[in-house]
Amino acid sequence: MRIGAGLFAAYLLAGFFLVDPAARRLLPWVGEKLLASRLDAQRVDFNPLTLELRVRGLALADGAGAPLAGFEQLYLDLDSGGLARWAWRIRTVQLESPRVHVEVRRGGALNWDALLARLREDPGEPSDTMARVLVDHLRIAGGHVRYVDANRAGPPFDAAFTPLGIELEGLSTLPEDRGDYVIAARLPGLGGTLRWKGDIGLNPLASQGRVELEGARIDQLARAVPGPLPAAVSGTVGTALHYRFAMLRGLDHADVPSLQVTGGQALLRDFALAPAGGGEPLLQVAEGRVSDASFDLIR
Repeated sequence: MRIGAGLFAAYLLAGFFLVDPAARRLLPWVGEKLLASRLDAQRVDFNPLTLELRVRGLALADGAGAPLAGFEQLYLDLDSGGLARWAWRIRTVQLESPRVHVEVRRGGALNWDALLARLREDPGEPSDTMARVLVDHLRIAGGHVRYVDANRAGPPFDAAFTPLGIELEGLSTLPEDRGDYVIAARLPGLGGTLRWKGDIGLNPLASQGRVELEGARIDQLARAVPGPLPAAVSGTVGTALHYRFAMLRGLDHADVPSLQVTGGQALLRDFALAPAGGGEPLLQVAEGRVSDASFDLIR
């Protein structure tokens, strides 16, 4: 009895008082040795009674200190009930203000190259399975994803996806489970809104659902095309489609992607095509529509 009480007391002391200093010493080591990056957090709290974990102010940067990713707070509410299904179970995941920065630099180098190269150094034995994880509820709020392409003629292409919000219910990596997810993001640089609703299975990888893009500015979309365009375009475009995607195992045991698109729609408004140097529009379309488009990758 005394031994059990002593072990439980040690567990409580470690959970309440040792997790934060240990984690803040371990994270920089993980960043340097395993990720070839800088990794740190402002504070890490763990409640050993309720199995709640909070990580505040996590930041991931490259070796020179340029930011790669981070978040303001991560909250996990763990549940031991998943052991009945031989899986890790998390009742709640809340991620506040995550940020990711992806940059293609002059010459084609990616700001994530050093981290990715370190991860590829010891890939280990390939596995057909993944960790068995159950997440009852996942919420991501205030996300910010920035993409910069400086490896092009003219000014860099700079696009931001913010605020990115995701609500997931019943996320599972178990083969028999599926989840119903909703994702919405305003695209301030493109002036539009991206929405997705559907389901995803991670083992095997499969997804079906509906994707919508509303009110995206064509001139901003055109900036994604490498090199200068011979003409200037303007207007807005919206699209919507239903899709079904799956990774199928072929006869040679290789994974083959399968993609079906149905009910594709596109709406073009106030489109204009003008000379790049200015002048009267060469083409104007007040409104154009495409309906019931379909596509099958396998056929």
